[in-house]
Amino acid sequence: MLFEPDRHEALCATSWDASRARQAIAAIVADIEHSRLAEGHWPVHPLDDEGDQPRTGFKGLYLGSAGVLWALWYLQREGAGQLTADPRDGIERADAAYRTGPARTGAIP
Repeated sequence: MLFEPDRHEALCATSWDASRARQAIAAIVADIEHSRLAEGHWPVHPLDDEGDQPRTGFKGLYLGSAGVLWALWYLQREGAGQLTADPRDGIERADAAYRTGPARTGAIP
């Protein structure tokens, strides 16, 4: 089912407030940046956990550190959050880590 009511926030009577939306996005950006593990990747969300995971975390653009960092960088460039670390450094590290140990379907290192 595409829409599962118990997994979504119910509509409310609160009027749209752009400032409040910007604050919420900035808080989400900060939370995501700070939830990064010391190894350089993020923990897998329980709803995305399908079993085997690379020992060194997911590093790619679609499912991994490179994609998260790109999204955070984009949000920062758009003024939707302020990062404490330069995402380019993280993307370079994710690239180097991927080249050392890429995650491949059926052969996860």
